[in-house]
Amino acid sequence: MAGVLQKTGFGGRPTGLAEPYEPRPRARGPCRETLISHVRRIAVHVDEPNPGHFFWVLTEECDDASHWIELESADLSYDTWLDALYAGVRALQGYAEDPRIGPRALGENEDSNPVG
Repeated sequence: MAGVLQKTGFGGRPTGLAEPYEPRPRARGPCRETLISHVRRIAVHVDEPNPGHFFWVLTEECDDASHWIELESADLSYDTWLDALYAGVRALQGYAEDPRIGPRALGENEDSNPVG
């Protein structure tokens, strides 16, 4: 990869194109069998802060559908948009403990009384 632009990331370690597949953190919340889980709304997009330097970014939708928070992003730039996108998809896959059902977040207990 020519002309690598380094980005400060978690732990300061460079990731580059050969990022290993590793599980990502699950949603926070109590672990109880009675809670319903749902697929987390995580999106991957590619940012180009400088011409020719592409970074993947993972964002997740908050309770308000118009608000998204950044979960993580590439530490190093990629030479092409497509390389960055593929690496971002690999990072997104790390959020799913089971690839058949995707990344899950715990929801509310269906059997509990409504609040209010």
